[in-house]
Formats: sequence, C-alpha cells, structure tokens
Amino acid sequence: MTHIFVAGVTGCQGRAVVHHALKKGWTIHGLTRNPASEAASALTAQGVQLTQGDYDDTAALETAMKGCMAVFFALVPNFADPSAEERWAVSIVAVAKATSIQAVVVSTGLGSGNPEQLTGWEEGSLIAQVMRSKQRVEAVVTSAGITNWTVLRPGFFMANFLVPKVTMYQGFRETGVWTTALLETTRLPLVDDLDIGAFAVEALARPNEFRGKTVAIGFDVRTPGQILQVLSAATGRKLKAKFLEGDELDKAKAANPVISSYLLMRDMVSLVDIDEVKSFGIPMGTFEEYVQRRIDDAKVTFENVAPKEEQ
Repeated sequence: MTHIFVAGVTGCQGRAVVHHALKKGWTIHGLTRNPASEAASALTAQGVQLTQGDYDDTAALETAMKGCMAVFFALVPNFADPSAEERWAVSIVAVAKATSIQAVVVSTGLGSGNPEQLTGWEEGSLIAQVMRSKQRVEAVVTSAGITNWTVLRPGFFMANFLVPKVTMYQGFRETGVWTTALLETTRLPLVDDLDIGAFAVEALARPNEFRGKTVAIGFDVRTPGQILQVLSAATGRKLKAKFLEGDELDKAKAANPVISSYLLMRDMVSLVDIDEVKSFGIPMGTFEEYVQRRIDDAKVTFENVAPKEEQ
C-alpha cells in the first residue's frame, strides 16, 4: 500500500489530494496544529493519520513522514513572517530526503518560475513578494537532489469566487459588484481544486510521465463576464463587474494590495498550454460543474445581493 505525506492536508489543495489518494486506496499522513479541529476530525474520520505539530517542528515532520514514499505540499504565505514559506519548504524537503522519500510534488502558482515576464509586474509589491517566495520554494524542490520531483502551477482558483476565499474581493459579497483591475477581455484559466489534487496524485502514481516536469494547470478559460454569468444563473442574483482604470485604479491599488495582483492576471492565460494539460488524460471539470457541486456555498456567498427580479 502506498503511504504519502500531505503538507497542508486541511487546506483546499490538501483535501483535494486526500480525495483522490483515498480513491486509490492510499494511506495519507499529515500534520495539524489542532487535531480536535473540525477539519482535522473530518480527515481522521476518513482514515487520514494526523500528527500534531507544524512545519518548524522537525520531530513532528519525521513522525508524520515515517513509512511514507512520497510527499505533496502546497504552502500558504505568512505575511507576518515573509521567510516562513521558504523555511517550511526547506524543512519538509530535508526531512523527506532524510526519510528516503522517493517523490515530491509541490504546488506553487502560475507564473512562479519567471514572474517578471507578466504585464504589470512591480518588484517589491505584495504580490511580487508572494510570487518570489513561490519561486524560491520551487528552487528548494528542484535542487534538492530528489529524482522524482514535479512542480504544479495552478491557474486561477474557481474557489476564489465562493466563501471563504471570496472575502478578498472587497464588497463583492455585499453588493454583487466585483471591482477588478482585470480587463473586460481578460481570459482567466480557471482550475478546480479537485483537479489540482488529481494532477498531484497522478504525478505520484505515474512518475515516469511527470518526473522533472513543471506543469501549468488551467482548463476552463473564461472572461470576467462569463464567470459572473455562471454565478448569477446558479444563485439567482444579478452580479456584475466594475473594471478599474486611470486614477481610480491608482487609488484602488494604494488602498488594497490585492488590486495589483489583477494586473499580473491580465495575461495569465498565456502561461498555460491547454493542449499539454489535456495530454495527461486527466479529466477536468468546468466552472458550471464546480459551482453546482458547491451550490449551497454559492448561494450563501451572494445571499445578501438582491435577486435578479428586484434589480
């Protein structure tokens, strides 16, 4: 039986890996700061073996990885400690090597390899710091001397439009207006978190195909208007986008660091080779399918927006 260690096992991508790994009959190990939390309890009920600790706790990592053959990790930046993400990657990979882990799959982000190529790149901005951190995390994995490594670079998360992630878009839930620095013609390569999990598990199951590869994952390409049309149809709420420009855009950037990330996303689709994504033969879902799977969350997300017929 295959045993794998999943770092970030209670997170969006970690749970997606668990979903697909359990289908293969694999045993999953993970870390959690609070084994009594709702998320941890749910995983334990599925048979996931959890060790209490964090990524700075070498002993806990060693315990959690004992007997494992492979590692998946997707780390979240710590804005209070900018060095944390790279430090955690170093710790995870060091323990993986010491415990004879045979394969490592890391999920970073689209554009992490050479982010300065993106339109709107501003060195030193918050989003630039995040992407530089992801770039360093990738380097930790690819230079570690582990033969079977794979880097996954997911596109724009479908989950960003629903609770809880949607809160980063100020006012969207309350007013139904998505204020964005994207262009009306921007094409976003959307990705379902379950599809990231599928790629991660297949990369571990099919090392000969994924060894030493960096794969940009995106499948369902949509404009902002098309995205809102799907959400509106599913929830019965009329949603719209406000596209910032000129002085209004400059003021928004100064007040909200998330706005700068939109500028990088304007040409994000150019970083995804859809034909390559399809060539792995891994089924991927559409945005409509994702929203219907999470229809209850979709309705809760926009419950305060007036229904279509009242606007």
